[in-house]
Amino acid sequence: NVSSIYQKYLSKTITLLESSSVILYLYSPSKQLLVQDQATNQSPSDTLTVELGSKHLAALAFTSRQPVSITGEGDKLNGLALPITHHSKTLGVLLVGRTGAPYGEHEAQLLRMVATRLAVLVENASLYHDVNARRERWEAVFRFTEEGIVVFDRTGTIVGFNPACTQITQYHSSEAIGKQFSKIIRTVGTDTISGTNIGPIERVLEEGITVAKSEQ
Repeated sequence: NVSSIYQKYLSKTITLLESSSVILYLYSPSKQLLVQDQATNQSPSDTLTVELGSKHLAALAFTSRQPVSITGEGDKLNGLALPITHHSKTLGVLLVGRTGAPYGEHEAQLLRMVATRLAVLVENASLYHDVNARRERWEAVFRFTEEGIVVFDRTGTIVGFNPACTQITQYHSSEAIGKQFSKIIRTVGTDTISGTNIGPIERVLEEGITVAKSEQ
């Protein structure tokens, strides 16, 4: 639960920096905006999205890749924004605010420590989302395509058998999965016609070649 983990970090940040509010903005490449992902004790004036070209504290920190602070006058909030970076990528911004004493270098160092840990979480969450999205697309193709698709490991054991294969072979997936490929699918091609002992599947596994459609 990424949101729950983010909230724990934000709560710790409030205590660590003696702040009244903290906001996590993440960069959205599709929108080219900073989008508020999580917030604790935010004020009504805090925006949900931030344009990168604006004078907003989060935008300045994101574009400069440096901590940016502002000192509020009177009862206005002091602000400190720090970019969340992972290697060469800037993933977002952590923004804290409080009344009273302005933020100094010590607070910037503490916030940098939090941002460094958050960067790993944000990057891992992004990678997980991408992998999960690709898996869902692959499963949709695997399930609904009219092409028969059999997936097997290096030992030849079937680990995937889509519905189209059931229509073609009359084997249900529960019957095929766990069986040897050669027990379920019989290959016929130039190799078997010529009596060659090494079939196309063995060639793919042993030699890492691609067997062309015209050969098989």
